[in-house]
Amino acid sequence: MPDDAPLLSLRRDLVQDPFAAPHFFLRKLSYIAAISAAIVLAFTGFGVWNVVSHYLIRFAEESSVSISTALASSERDSLFTATPEGERKILAQIPADRLEQLDARIRRFLKAFDIIKIKIYTRDRRVIYSTDRAVIGELDLGNRRLSNALSGMNDTELVRKDRVQDLADESKLDVDVVETYVPIYSGDGQVIGCFEVYMDVSRYRGEIWQIVSIAIVVIAGISLVVYGIAFIFLRKITRKLEDALSALRISQKRQEELGQFIVHDLRSPLFGIMAGLETLQGIGNEKLDTDQIEVLELCMRSCDQMVTLINSLLDLSRLEKGQMPLQLSQVNVKDLIESSLRQVRLWAGQKHVTLKSHLEDRVSAVHTDLELTVRVIVNLLSNAIKFSQPGSAVSIHVAPDDGSMAAFTIIDQGQGIPEEWVDKLFNKYSQLEARTVGGVPGSGLGLAFCGLAVEALGGRIRVRSEIGKGTSVTFTLPMTSP
Repeated sequence: MPDDAPLLSLRRDLVQDPFAAPHFFLRKLSYIAAISAAIVLAFTGFGVWNVVSHYLIRFAEESSVSISTALASSERDSLFTATPEGERKILAQIPADRLEQLDARIRRFLKAFDIIKIKIYTRDRRVIYSTDRAVIGELDLGNRRLSNALSGMNDTELVRKDRVQDLADESKLDVDVVETYVPIYSGDGQVIGCFEVYMDVSRYRGEIWQIVSIAIVVIAGISLVVYGIAFIFLRKITRKLEDALSALRISQKRQEELGQFIVHDLRSPLFGIMAGLETLQGIGNEKLDTDQIEVLELCMRSCDQMVTLINSLLDLSRLEKGQMPLQLSQVNVKDLIESSLRQVRLWAGQKHVTLKSHLEDRVSAVHTDLELTVRVIVNLLSNAIKFSQPGSAVSIHVAPDDGSMAAFTIIDQGQGIPEEWVDKLFNKYSQLEARTVGGVPGSGLGLAFCGLAVEALGGRIRVRSEIGKGTSVTFTLPMTSP
């Protein structure tokens, strides 16, 4: 029996929460898988593009360095001069009569490559030659990449140009260009100038996109196969879960119907027994001795407990489904407490437990269902008496709580409740487990009923307990003015 309470709770949750159904889980998982696949494909495309672009830039850089080296060697007499010490030095300016011939030779040399533009800088950042004649003689002082080259480092970058002028002086639109700055060294390893080479790599754009597309298609295919296999596997599992859930719903419905049927059928014979006992009580003083009258009272009390248990079962089911009819009205707190104490006073006297009550003047009326609230208080008082030792006291205090609510607190001096049990007190049938650990026998329905009833009335219920000192149960109800 101890394991039944969590099982019943699980069944309720599965039936009441439509999103707990397996097909909803599978649908959400499919959405997550689709989004994940899209993210993976996007990162794959981005990563492949970066890797291929990186290799393209390295290839263009190496080609530019080789072209610059070959050009410097073939045109050393036109671009360089020797110092008195015999060191090579780049010309500060190329004479106009030699510039035309130099330009023609350089253009013929570069025609075999994908070069669309080239510049040659001196150490002081002046352009002494360019395929774009308009920039010859200019100073480029703010160029960071030029500074890197003049410090001895190659500097390469892939850029997209909207329009460029090629070596044939024709305009080209939307061009991918790798710009490379290549240092020029003297014989002793000193940087004496710099080449700036513009290499057109637009023809590789289609190849890059093709590589990226192939990578995406391959990854998409692999993902589709993996997700497809996983989906088929999960679909089989969810179908089994749906079948199990459907069977569980049917089983739960049949159990509830059987329980309702049994409970309703118990009431008729029970009321017949109570009617007979009441008849005997009417003649008890004349024809029954003291022991017989005591047995008769015990039987009546047991019948009352059975009626309470049956009503709790019926009402608990209605409260769980939110179908409990409530007769809300303004209820006098003093009358409410007196009515509740009256029902447990006899049992408290038999157990030699003193009943006490304390009502603060600020709480005179609450907005509640009178009959339902009396049952809650009687349940809590009965529990407190049941776990109290002879000679101890059970008290009920009523005070304001958070301004608009009244707090009803039932305090006993019993053995207390272990901390691990406090959170389970209001679970259905939790009391049944107490039997296996030496607790006082009970149905475990009373506190479950109290918890649901207080929530239905717009309040909250909480428990505080300390081993060896006792337990206090507090519930709140909306407070009204008299």
